[in-house]
Amino acid sequence: MERRTAKRANGVNEASRILYARTDGLQVLKLIGEMRVLLAPTIAAFGERLKAEDEYRTLVIDLTDVTSIDSTNLGMLARLSARVHDIYGTLPTIVSGNDDVNRIMRAMGFDQIFVMVTGDAQPTCGYEQLPTVSVAEKELRAHVIECHRVLMGLSEANRTAFTDLVDALQGEHARSARG
Repeated sequence: MERRTAKRANGVNEASRILYARTDGLQVLKLIGEMRVLLAPTIAAFGERLKAEDEYRTLVIDLTDVTSIDSTNLGMLARLSARVHDIYGTLPTIVSGNDDVNRIMRAMGFDQIFVMVTGDAQPTCGYEQLPTVSVAEKELRAHVIECHRVLMGLSEANRTAFTDLVDALQGEHARSARG
């Protein structure tokens, strides 16, 4: 039997969403469901809004309800880690109880740019859903390229894994800009 996933008009899985809360000096970003490329602009917009605030010291990213995450969103999280470090001078914490996701993050080098916690996070805070940000195909392609460049910078293995993809996307990006 073919499994179909409900999609919103913007192509994002209906069950997938990104929540946000502030509590006890922390900002918490909770990702839920399948984290696919179309959600990367939402994380990017969140990162752009982060700023130094005296009452907040760092960011916790809760992946306990993520069923899968693609490399673009992993790259966006890595970019978010650098932003948090620049603003607060701390490494953000990433929480995941999914062994497959944890294995991928360690292989990508996330244990060097995040405090990684395995298990379930149960913060007592009220979440609000971040609005899904939709962008044009050209801008989405630019996000994908940038996210993979960030991942390439984490390790030689990542550089090897993503060089051909980034080269192909850059060629496509250049061709679309010309014509």
